[in-house]
Amino acid sequence: MAIKDNIDFSTFSDSLAAFDLFSNSIRRSFTYDSYGNKTRFTAVVLSNPIPISPADLQYFNANAIVPSEKVSKFVYRARILGENSPHQFLPNPCDTTYASDVDAALQIVAMHTLFVSTVEEGVGKSLPRLNSTVEVELTKNAFSYNLQYGKHLSVVDNPSGPSTSTAACDKLSEIMANADSATPLSTFPQTEINVAIEEFFAALKPFMDQNIQKTYTITSRARTTEEGRKMIFRIAKAAGVSSKYNNQESFAKDPTEVERVRSVLRGSPYNKKIARPENSRHNPSNGIIAFDTQAPGQPTPSYKGIIEGIKKFMSSDASQNLGYSFYSKRPYVEEPTNGNAKCGTAKCGVVHINIVKKDVSPSVSTTGTEDDVDSEVS
Repeated sequence: MAIKDNIDFSTFSDSLAAFDLFSNSIRRSFTYDSYGNKTRFTAVVLSNPIPISPADLQYFNANAIVPSEKVSKFVYRARILGENSPHQFLPNPCDTTYASDVDAALQIVAMHTLFVSTVEEGVGKSLPRLNSTVEVELTKNAFSYNLQYGKHLSVVDNPSGPSTSTAACDKLSEIMANADSATPLSTFPQTEINVAIEEFFAALKPFMDQNIQKTYTITSRARTTEEGRKMIFRIAKAAGVSSKYNNQESFAKDPTEVERVRSVLRGSPYNKKIARPENSRHNPSNGIIAFDTQAPGQPTPSYKGIIEGIKKFMSSDASQNLGYSFYSKRPYVEEPTNGNAKCGTAKCGVVHINIVKKDVSPSVSTTGTEDDVDSEVS
């Protein structure tokens, strides 16, 4: 029993209570944390590392050259190795079970921790690539670790060719190579789309007025058709609107039921502005990634100030080091009556932002045509 525990000994007034105290002290003496204070682990890289600067992609492929200058920060997904791995509860995408199932392998990869380099890597330093063995760091929380994000520390070993080690994931390398060339944006994991949004938003924020910067936030993100359908299920559940399905996965596979529930939510007394997922401005199926931003807590609606910041960003060279840029034909859309937060006595208004991957043309000339809910909370 730790000395820091605050115990009122006056509560142990008889032999039975004293015995309970003794029994509890025995149980506490056997308290066990299998990880202890461990925060560093060895992991295998599951996804192609993505540098912030597209020019640095040449340093991250199988035939990568040693960088002659500093390389921008990068992100990748990895699986922690070892018998007591924090990832042991997740399926292993390197397992031969998923060798012929590209979609399943990609979905499992997306469940793993996203590791971020916290500094620009130095000249001549080894950089990770798919199937590299790396040292990473996790942040401990109350029960285990934060498995959403982690920190890249160093490269332990880079594969020079197909490996025979148990850590190898050579079949996944083939899957990723095929996915890079053949998979449309709409089938990429939602988490990968979110990485692009977070990086772009972080570069945009400093161009906002200082007051807006204090509360400037992302309120809604890109949503594939499937994610949009799942969101409708969650909104319906929160509003008390029933469905014949009791889980969002089954619900998302039935477009007829999705449309029925959506129609109910759009009508009285709910009056929710919900687009058809396939027609939503947030659907990235055409190659455009969209997200909404607002700055609550301002004395007046803040969407106009956000647009001023966007214009400053667009006239600068700040996006040169990013892999994405504003969609030139429709970089942003004003939505003065959207959003849930208030600025003064009116809604703050939302600015819907469209970005595209550099050197890639969207498959259509416009984004979705239907307005959509800005969040799931009303």
